[in-house]
Amino acid sequence: MLYVVREWLLYHLAALSVIGYLLRDMFWILALVLPLVNAGLYRYNGTLDYEWELFKKTYLKQYNSQTDEVFRRLVWEKNLNLIKTHNMEYEQGLHTYDLGMNHLGDMEIWRYGDMEIWKYGDMAGMLLHQRGLVDSIMTKKKILLIKGFWVITSYPIDYRKKGYVTPIRNQGSCGSCWAFSSVGALEGQLMKKTGKLVELSPQNLVDCVKKNDGCGGGYMTNAFEYVKDNNGIDSEEAYPYIGEDQECQYTPSGSAATCTGYKEVKKGSEQALMKAVVKVGPISVGIDAGLSSFQFYTKGIYYDAQCDAEEINHAVLVVGYGVQKSSKYWIVKNSWGEEWGNKGYILMAKDKGNACGITAFADFIFTIQFLVRGGPHPPLSGGATVAIMCVSLSVIRGARQTVVLTKYGVYDDPACSQEVNHGVLAVGYGNLNGKDFWLIKNSWGENYGDHGYVRIARNHGNMCGVGSYTSYPEL
Repeated sequence: MLYVVREWLLYHLAALSVIGYLLRDMFWILALVLPLVNAGLYRYNGTLDYEWELFKKTYLKQYNSQTDEVFRRLVWEKNLNLIKTHNMEYEQGLHTYDLGMNHLGDMEIWRYGDMEIWKYGDMAGMLLHQRGLVDSIMTKKKILLIKGFWVITSYPIDYRKKGYVTPIRNQGSCGSCWAFSSVGALEGQLMKKTGKLVELSPQNLVDCVKKNDGCGGGYMTNAFEYVKDNNGIDSEEAYPYIGEDQECQYTPSGSAATCTGYKEVKKGSEQALMKAVVKVGPISVGIDAGLSSFQFYTKGIYYDAQCDAEEINHAVLVVGYGVQKSSKYWIVKNSWGEEWGNKGYILMAKDKGNACGITAFADFIFTIQFLVRGGPHPPLSGGATVAIMCVSLSVIRGARQTVVLTKYGVYDDPACSQEVNHGVLAVGYGNLNGKDFWLIKNSWGENYGDHGYVRIARNHGNMCGVGSYTSYPEL
């Protein structure tokens, strides 16, 4: 066992030496590990051997070494205990959402100062949000104010049922949530204007939007500007997703749409976001996806008091909203695959103090006109999207375990930050057991949440920053 611990220490200390500014926190790692070394122990629960083997088989897990597997096993056990404890509290009525094990179960989040990273990968897809950055950007753009437009708040909207949303996809270990959020909004507007639901290429954006950092993260606004300036974006068929950075390979012959510009929504206003969803369609937004409660969400209306409205780190797609037993929610589409959340979606608390910062980047609402090219493009079934900072399958900046593990119910975690770090798609809203929620489509696969979806608490302080960085294309 001492050999295992020694190898683990050498591995992580070497990694930290590459990231210079993280060295100041090395003492934190040593403080945790050295007691184990001195004791000569690094044990896991042998009664969970069968469940561990089943987990590896279910999600096709393979590890580089015995050392790697030992520590992944320990992380998995910790997450499993978190899920079981949370769900017991859920049965007692202490939470509005349920958690469940998924393909992210052997990953953990470590905090380094103001940055949170996922061990064994980088699932964040939005550039690290800096306080004050959003406000400085806002002063340079015109804010879209929808005047003379009233909304019946009790009337639910779910663009998945209207055919505006493409199937849930998985961004993998690439921090490309911003690209999935952007194409989700574009796809919705393309459907609205042409009646055709065409899958557009997030890989086109990852490779060609030079103002962003590809798999290292980016902003949806830069993606929309690229499509406008480039006079087109390729279809997924013409430019398939690989989840890696590569040279730009855009071809005009593969272009499926173009746009003429974009507009913004009033920052911090869930009412403005709701009006935009009603009038426009699926909206790209940024949220804080940095809690474990988000990671393992499966059902219910997500609200976590720890979700930080200022820590926007993930881009998603809002595809609708609704109310469930007097609890309002946003319907949010994520890009972590159908294994995450509720088949790739999450219901996030609505009108609850900009929970998770859902309106922090909601100022970015896009007005986009499309020209359908190529084809034929067969219709697809599906819904809409929401945007936040990008979180990938390996590492989520600002992501918290409760978010990643959330499975059912409405995600409502007070610890969820409004610092946006992941891009998803809001495809509707509703109310579940008295909790308003947004229905969110994620891109972490169907194993996440409720078949890839998650319900994030709506009208609950901008839960996880869901209204902090929202945007949509308009035809």
